[in-house]
This record gives sequence, C-alpha cells and structure tokens, in this order.
Amino acid sequence: MRSIRVAQRLLELWKQKLSGRERRLLIECSQGEEELLLEVYLSPEFGEETGPLVAVSSPGKLTLHGADEVTFYHNFVKAINKKELSGRPPTVWNEKLGGDQPCHQWRVLYKLPLKKRTVNLQWRILHVRQVAFSASLLAGGKSIIGPFSKDTTLIYKHVPTNIGNAYNPTTGVFTAPVRGVYHFEWHLTAEGDGSHASGGWLVKNLQNLFVAWEYQAAGFMSSSNGVMLLLEVGDVVFVRLAANTLAFDNGSHPTTFSGFLLFPM
Repeated sequence: MRSIRVAQRLLELWKQKLSGRERRLLIECSQGEEELLLEVYLSPEFGEETGPLVAVSSPGKLTLHGADEVTFYHNFVKAINKKELSGRPPTVWNEKLGGDQPCHQWRVLYKLPLKKRTVNLQWRILHVRQVAFSASLLAGGKSIIGPFSKDTTLIYKHVPTNIGNAYNPTTGVFTAPVRGVYHFEWHLTAEGDGSHASGGWLVKNLQNLFVAWEYQAAGFMSSSNGVMLLLEVGDVVFVRLAANTLAFDNGSHPTTFSGFLLFPM
C-alpha cells in the first residue's frame, strides 16, 4: 500500500506541473493521433487493474491505473537507461516539448529504443526465484537401505540447504517452480556384500532417465552421476533406489541428492 501512495503522490506532482498544452498533447497521444508516449506504471500490488500510470479515462481527464509487474519493470528499465540513450536521433517530442530543452517532467516518459529481449532477460535475472537444494538420507545415526524387490523412492531427510523450498523432505521429490535448465547430482554409497550392487535412478515425472551404479564384492563402493534437465513448471525429479540394490548413510552423509536452477527459459 505504501508504494501505491507514493505513486499516487508522484502522479499528483506530475499533474501539477503539466501545462494546458502538455495536457492536450497527452490526450492526443492517448487517442492515437501522435507518437505514443512511454507508459509509466504502478507496482503490481495495485489491485487487479491494468493500464498506464497516466491515462485518459474521458476527454480532458487524467486518471491513475495499475499494471502487471513485467510491464512495470520494462518501463522502469527504459527510464533508468535514459542517460545512455540520450544521444539518439531527435523525435517528434523534441519539437513539441521545446526543441533541445524539453520539459523535465516528461523526460522519464520518453520511449527509449531498448530491445524487448534484453529487458525480459534483465527481469528474469533479477526477479526469478532462486532455487538450490542439497540433502542426504539421514539426519543422524547410520542405516543400510534396501534391497527392495522394486525401484523405491529415496527420501533424503537431512536438508542443510533448500533455497526456494522446491525440495520436499517428506516425499523426497523436487518440484520445478519455474521453467528452466536445472542441474542435478546424486551420490550413493554402500558396503559390498557379494550379492548386491548400489544403484540409483534419477527420475523425471515417473520416468527413469539416468543411473548411478557400482558393484564390488567387498568394501565400501560409491557411485555418482550428474545431469542437466530442461524442466517445465510442475515437473518433478527424484531418486529411486534401483531394485535389488543397496544404499548406506551415516553422520558423514555420503549418500546425497542436490540440484539448482542454472537459468530460466
């Protein structure tokens, strides 16, 4: 609410500085008779309304509107880059607002030639959720897991890092919060008994994709693997202990599952 009040105050200050000529110019632009102004927007918390901050709701009347957060950011980026783009060729605004010295209150409203793709990338880098987790099977003690007659989901209960809370320590399942490329690693340790290997499948949406596998008759054995996956929002990734194999974990946490968002798409 505070950001809304600040924006409303800013709008009132702008409106007080507008001359009759500038008001008419704004109305003409809103009606499509001149080159369009860059629209400046409120924060997305302003209800469900959408539209430019300064708009014409009826002939001769300026009103306040809200906007979605991406559009707000697009225009914010344009405004803060105005100095770097100040040397661009003259436009219709130079003539209509006073030649080489346009009115200061309008400078932030100039349409600047930033590429939409660049603005979208800036938005994603700054505002997409940060996602990273790392977990091991046991929070304490030691235990041998398996063998089971079928592939069985491993639930990693010791979770020192879970930025974004995309990993669920109750189910062992990671759920992608945004579309993007993710990196995953999983490591398994077990003691060879001459009969069982140690193997774990990385699973995406119930489909076994990649395996970490090791077999030796005696002594501790370990296996590891790492992959990058393009995930859609809501895709799930987890590790299954392969049928008839073993895993082991203790206070040193040798059996782990980790992942992070590399970049959004």
